[in-house]
Amino acid sequence: HADANATTDDLQAALEETSGQDLGAFFQQWTRRAGVPRIDATWQQTGDVVTVTLRQAGVPYVFPLDVQVTSASGQTTIVRASVAGNETVVRVPVSGAAVRVALDPNVEALADLRVAEAPR
Repeated sequence: HADANATTDDLQAALEETSGQDLGAFFQQWTRRAGVPRIDATWQQTGDVVTVTLRQAGVPYVFPLDVQVTSASGQTTIVRASVAGNETVVRVPVSGAAVRVALDPNVEALADLRVAEAPR
């Protein structure tokens, strides 16, 4: 397609040919659908584990998402979650009391991300 127009289908075909992978689900999710994923997260700590529940309404997106937990001492732990379905539960080990949970701390995801305040 040098010096010519290409469609999304052309791009998909070229990438599939080069990679040897079926990219139909990827293109359907990210190029043929309006909007972006909206993730609403809640969390709670039990002992040395913080459980983060990620929820999305409607037809769910499937994508990786980093979850970062920060302890009172400033130590951070990041776990990569595989978001799939309307609810994904992530367990993050932590030393001491957790004070903050952040989603996508390195700003890699195209998504609307919201974390509820910690339970008191």
